[in-house]
Amino acid sequence: MAATLVGCTDARFLFSGLDLPFNLHELDPGKAYRSAQPTGFELENAIDLLDLKTVINLRGYHAGDPWYDEEAQICQEMGVTLVDFRMSGRSLPEPELLEAIVETLQTAQYPILIHCLGGADRTGGVSAVYRMLIAGDDRATAMQQLSPSFLHFPIRYPCMDYLAQIYESTDEWLIEYAENYDQYQCGYE
Repeated sequence: MAATLVGCTDARFLFSGLDLPFNLHELDPGKAYRSAQPTGFELENAIDLLDLKTVINLRGYHAGDPWYDEEAQICQEMGVTLVDFRMSGRSLPEPELLEAIVETLQTAQYPILIHCLGGADRTGGVSAVYRMLIAGDDRATAMQQLSPSFLHFPIRYPCMDYLAQIYESTDEWLIEYAENYDQYQCGYE
């Protein structure tokens, strides 16, 4: 069974009639997707129908937790690379973490799925970075990844909006970010 992606961003249409409520959206047609934590069933279908090669998990490595063990097993069995980053939506990512995420976005085997728990805040921040870094979007366009249509509300997690506001897709900016990380404030610190 193949899914037909006709420019739609709603999971109900991506999965040929299956209504999978895990905040799944197309981030870059045929190349990148974003979502909340998928169930095993949702992940298997996404891998199969979207031909995913890499899953980027922003919740971190959680061996022993049923959700994580299932995700890791499915990825292994289906030949998909699982990349784990422990990222908080309540603070800016530490420089080493942001650098690792950027490197993964640049070197991952595509198509990719980026997810956190709700698919709104951390996923929105990394999706905005993706849109600037990989898709070449301007900041205003990339910032659309952090909107209520993805269940993101800046008042709850302003750090992800701030990340998208300050991010520059250059190596020089990553160096500057690392050197001045302690000076950045985003609302919770």
